[in-house]
Amino acid sequence: YRGDLAQKITERIGPHLCLHGTSSVLKEKLTGLFEQGICKVNIWTALERDSSPVLFQKMLTNAAKIVGPDKAKKLLSDKLLGEKTDYKSELSIDYFTTTYRQDIIFRKMKDIITEYLNIWYV
Repeated sequence: YRGDLAQKITERIGPHLCLHGTSSVLKEKLTGLFEQGICKVNIWTALERDSSPVLFQKMLTNAAKIVGPDKAKKLLSDKLLGEKTDYKSELSIDYFTTTYRQDIIFRKMKDIITEYLNIWYV
């Protein structure tokens, strides 16, 4: 991201620029975007990238509740799961539903968005 160029463009056309992603932009470069003419910022890739590991870790931790104890034990014996993984619990519909996954993602994305808003508005 080149804030200096955005500023020059804004001087000619006004504050009508869109930053089409922040996943490769350093957070310290994201301050002052409005002053540089950015009126819209896309952050979906950053949201996906930063929330997926949280979901992955929760699912690994609760493997037996998601795939059942037999499959979890097999994954453990194949060394695809570690000792901290729950491989003894019974299946639980609470853990393999869309609602379970969406709740984890929503909470993390909410934190990420709050972080961006704090960069832009504080």
